[in-house]
Amino acid sequence: MNKIQILKRRLKKLNIHIDLNGNYPHIYLTHINDHPVREKRLSEHGWVIGYMPTGDKPMVIVGVSDLFNLIREYTSESEGTRSYGLGGYTH
Repeated sequence: MNKIQILKRRLKKLNIHIDLNGNYPHIYLTHINDHPVREKRLSEHGWVIGYMPTGDKPMVIVGVSDLFNLIREYTSESEGTRSYGLGGYTH
């Protein structure tokens, strides 16, 4: 089982569903609990959570703490407390 499958399985246990999309070598986070991810990170096209393996190098997941901060923001959105930006305000 690869790192992405493990991450998705563990988040599912917390009732968090994520959708991913790949465009070699990037792995993009596209949805969190059916909410489209609008922020961009490490790419002009979306929120990069990792890179697919190249050659004999392993798969890399980057910015795990930023990923969980984003997940917290999007899961709080369903409760009506969505904060904008990683250091933003809450309305």
